[in-house]
Amino acid sequence: KASNIPEDDSARAPVDIVVVLDVSGSMSGDKLALCKKTLELLLRELRPQDRFGLVTFSCEAVLEIPARKLSEVTKQAALRKIKSLRTRGSTNLSGGIGMGAREMRAVEEPNPVRSIFVLTDGHANCGIRDPKGIVELTKGCLGTSLKTGDDAPITVHTFGYGTSHDSALLQDISQATTGGSYYFVESDSDVASA
Repeated sequence: KASNIPEDDSARAPVDIVVVLDVSGSMSGDKLALCKKTLELLLRELRPQDRFGLVTFSCEAVLEIPARKLSEVTKQAALRKIKSLRTRGSTNLSGGIGMGAREMRAVEEPNPVRSIFVLTDGHANCGIRDPKGIVELTKGCLGTSLKTGDDAPITVHTFGYGTSHDSALLQDISQATTGGSYYFVESDSDVASA
């Protein structure tokens, strides 16, 4: 939780974070606005040795920002990109998770903490639609069996936006990897505590 990060977080291990963001039509309005606030808060907390990447998905997944270390220039570019995002189309959750996993696994010399954050309402209607299929895809892409050498395992944290999100699916996705967690984001006050 962001509120638990100490003011002097210099002892915190460097992190690699790839955000998989739902920009489908069902995320229009408050949901996408809350996602943008979440990402702005996240970027403020990241330091130069941390990596950040962004995948968006509607009917197709798009690598918006390759996972890379954050200079002040790249952080500002990421904030501009996030502000420019608009909703469109259907929801290919499996495509987003798959591309996020590929981007995370492509990082050379990964940091000790590696996480994928999935921000969505969880209503898959394009790509793999079956909840069990989406969970199996997540396990296949990111399961502990893929841990090699000294690389840290990749955890998945899911963030459900709006009161009608598919909480069961998002909980199952977060539990597909060791150490994952699920958060419900309904309002501005939930953003800082997630």
